[in-house]
Amino acid sequence: MLSDGREYDCRTVDISAGGVAILGVTKGKIGERVVVYLDQVGRVEGTIVRHFGGCFAIELSTTDLKRDWLNLQISKLLKRRSERASGNSSPSA
Repeated sequence: MLSDGREYDCRTVDISAGGVAILGVTKGKIGERVVVYLDQVGRVEGTIVRHFGGCFAIELSTTDLKRDWLNLQISKLLKRRSERASGNSSPSA
């Protein structure tokens, strides 16, 4: 969601606890505050810091606690993806 309240479908290209790269139909303006709802991660917000190709990058505005939580969630998602790719899926706890 851009700062004017408009919402667009988008796709995450890359993510870390400090930022997100997003591919979408619009890029927003550099410096613009945005809110992003990510499947399996939830709501994050930040500022658009650059454009590249059809994408834009957001620097996240988070507390230290939220940043630690994001690191944990990203690690879990990467582990699940790796297990699926290697065929070693195990039940989730």
